[in-house]
Amino acid sequence: EGACRGRDGEFLRFIAIAIGSAGEADSLLIHAAGLGALDTRTARALGEDITVIRKMLFKLRKSLQQR
Repeated sequence: EGACRGRDGEFLRFIAIAIGSAGEADSLLIHAAGLGALDTRTARALGEDITVIRKMLFKLRKSLQQR
């Protein structure tokens, strides 16, 4: 959504929101596993995926900030 607006500032804001959402999803995975609603192995695998996505978002944000 932010990339379509053509301005790096807005895109950076949407990236920051995505980073926050990834953190929220990670927290929810931990709670779901703690409650037994999600098995630990699945939660761990999804958490690893979220970590990869967050790293990509951080690198994207850094590259845009260096422009």
